[in-house]
Amino acid sequence: MNRDWLEGWKGQYKRIIRWSNRLNISIQNGDSDEIFDFTYAFFQSCYHLRDWLVADGVATKQEMNDFIESNIELQLCRDICNATKHLQYNKPSIEPKPRIGRELNYFGEISGYYLYSNKRYPITELMYSCIKIWEIYLNSKGLLNA
Repeated sequence: MNRDWLEGWKGQYKRIIRWSNRLNISIQNGDSDEIFDFTYAFFQSCYHLRDWLVADGVATKQEMNDFIESNIELQLCRDICNATKHLQYNKPSIEPKPRIGRELNYFGEISGYYLYSNKRYPITELMYSCIKIWEIYLNSKGLLNA
């Protein structure tokens, strides 16, 4: 049996944390390819926690839809997820073509990685915001300490 089926939503949540750790390490190491890959993997896993919660019977699909719609960070997460999984992305929450890129300082050194949407979001801040929002939700249901 697949380990993920045994762990359910908790396994998906742990995966989100592991991807965030990998992304942080790749940012420290400055490996642009890994940064982009781990950014995509993080946001795909992060958004799909909703599906795991529904499949495990922890939440309804409508509850998850309402929850995502009430958090701009999770809407951006959904846009990154879907835009990086599908060649054609027709139903964006906020941004039909979210762009992830790096900025250089005056000396030509990388100064940071950002999501460019209707405004500029530092990737790590957006990542931590998404994790925090999920933690608040899971705690409100009494699930993180269960």
